[in-house]
Amino acid sequence: WGINVDVPFEKSSYGVFAVLIISVILSLICWFFMRRKKYL
Repeated sequence: WGINVDVPFEKSSYGVFAVLIISVILSLICWFFMRRKKYL
């Protein structure tokens, strides 16, 4: 069961942290724009 695809940053020891940082940055950008448009 499953699909054999490469996982981003699979070979890097800091891959988890890179994905975490990217996720936090994107979340903050979305939060900023939603707050600016008065959605929050």
